Amino acid sequence: MNRAADLRALLDAVLKAGPACGPDTADLFTDHDGESFEERYAREQQAKAICWSCPALSACEAYYLALRPADGVWAGLSQEDRDGLRAQAVA
Repeated sequence: MNRAADLRALLDAVLKAGPACGPDTADLFTDHDGESFEERYAREQQAKAICWSCPALSACEAYYLALRPADGVWAGLSQEDRDGLRAQAVA
């Protein structure tokens, strides 16, 4: 398989698992220009709450690990969370 096919298979697994997020909540998961720290924190907490009860959480985690997105909330983790995990893994 190639990278595109691998990513497609991972995304299909997320969709098959029935993710709790969707078009109506997408705005919570993406960064916004001009957003204050407090606004970002509140938005990310709302997104994370959706993730923590999501039946697709583990599939989403596999997808984001392969995709390596630069920002946003993925599998209950913000970019700051992911950066902290990477720093701990290197230490």
